[in-house]
Amino acid sequence: YAGMEYQVEVGLLSRTVRIQGEEADSEYDEFGGDIRIEGIGRLSGVQLARMGKKNMLGRYPAHFHFAGDRNYDSYFRDMSCYHTYFRCLVVHSTNSTYVEENVAFDVTGHAYYLEAGDEENNIFRWNLGAFVHTVGRPAQGPGQEGEIFTESPYLIQPDDSAASVFYFANPYQIIEGNAASGGWAGYSIPKLNRPVRAPDNGMEPAKRPFKSFQGNSAHSAGYMWHLAGCMYIGGELYIR
Repeated sequence: YAGMEYQVEVGLLSRTVRIQGEEADSEYDEFGGDIRIEGIGRLSGVQLARMGKKNMLGRYPAHFHFAGDRNYDSYFRDMSCYHTYFRCLVVHSTNSTYVEENVAFDVTGHAYYLEAGDEENNIFRWNLGAFVHTVGRPAQGPGQEGEIFTESPYLIQPDDSAASVFYFANPYQIIEGNAASGGWAGYSIPKLNRPVRAPDNGMEPAKRPFKSFQGNSAHSAGYMWHLAGCMYIGGELYIR
């Protein structure tokens, strides 16, 4: 018998090309390699293992960094991130890219991450993420008032206290057919009144709607906080 209630996600981690941090040294201080793309970038069929530098901004396994409006000439496709120290795939101040058919497993910090809140029109489709860990102790709090976390050398991005599989600082994206397993939440959409660590162009990410959000699933979240859920909208993020 194989009824609907027994269906699970299956993610393939192995890839033909593997980029990885050195096993002993990287593991000792959670200091792996990183890939930063500032123009056209097309990565496909690559496994990233022991990558990213924990609590170092901009040092992620792979990310588009201030690459402008790509007009869909750039992508992360059919990649896997396994046992990474700081995120999986990141889009930072970059518009109109593809992030499709990727797998993230055993990731510290938000896995699929829109960093600043000024990113728009990116397409996130058919990605899977599982076994995502917070940086430091998980955010909790006794009720809806929650807790306040501030930046420190041990928590460079306070929202990583609530690390989720998918983190959309600006929801104006096409988000379809993704699956989230675990994490503080499956999907997090924070409240940003202006972009973070990016030029202030008057944009208010918190007022932007979803361009498309359909066919996504999430489960097994909420173990880190009794009031958490698979999808979390809220939590104010700002720089004083």
